[in-house]
Amino acid sequence: ESYGGVYVPTLTSALIKKIQSKGSDSMSYVNLRGVAIGNGEMSEIQQINSAVSLLYFRGEHGKSDFDALSKCCNTTSPQAYCDFVSYITLDAAGNAWPKVNDNSIAGQCGNLVVQQGFNDVWGTANDVYNTFQDCYSTAPDGTRSRRKRSVDMPPLMNTKPFVDQA
Repeated sequence: ESYGGVYVPTLTSALIKKIQSKGSDSMSYVNLRGVAIGNGEMSEIQQINSAVSLLYFRGEHGKSDFDALSKCCNTTSPQAYCDFVSYITLDAAGNAWPKVNDNSIAGQCGNLVVQQGFNDVWGTANDVYNTFQDCYSTAPDGTRSRRKRSVDMPPLMNTKPFVDQA
């Protein structure tokens, strides 16, 4: 999806192959030192994993929402890594679904991760590429948006006002 996460690595990979090539189409004269990608989506599944924390740290989820995920993680230390995506799977279209669909801890965790890491990113009227913009109501009809998935839903901030609970 993202330019930085798809096109740049693809082009870089092709360029490296040309640099390393021994044939007549070799580009061995190119001195590629590295590639920097800012905020690129390198993995769709890891994008969901990071979105859970990102939306909390940006104030789009309250502390109680984030704390609900504590049963899904190792909470022995405050900065322990939590692999939220171990509870979900992606279908062929890139939509997230819980791996377990029942009321078990794994099922609850899967539903929470899908909601907080996927639906609250792609299923709201918020612009995922500009999360700091003012967004207090649904955009009027005809307004252009850069959202990845077009959904007729209210902005996240209408239903989840931020209250600093830190």
